[in-house]
Amino acid sequence: MAVNLDAQPGADGVVVKLFANSPASPRAVPIRSGTLEISAYPGSPGPATLPPPFHRWMFTPAQLAPHAFTTTLGTGYNLILDWRPRSFPADRVTVIARYQPDHGPPVISAPSSITASAY
Repeated sequence: MAVNLDAQPGADGVVVKLFANSPASPRAVPIRSGTLEISAYPGSPGPATLPPPFHRWMFTPAQLAPHAFTTTLGTGYNLILDWRPRSFPADRVTVIARYQPDHGPPVISAPSSITASAY
């Protein structure tokens, strides 16, 4: 969901609820190692046509811990991704999460598009 975080018109960021799945667990698991990167792209680009990211956020497990919550789905993270002072250049934002474990290949989410023009 796009959010306005100041008194100026326009979206200043997005709120993302993230769940990390593991083949070893039927429920979402906490991120205890590695790094999480979330990238925002203007519009709704396809995976083959991604432009350079508009903004990128990096999180360690220690930085994610205060944003953790637990549901019947497992552990999730509620993240407010603020791109200020920049103004977003499109009416839609696409976010992609990329988890890089300490060992092994990265895990990359499917793109998720969000309307950013409501503000």
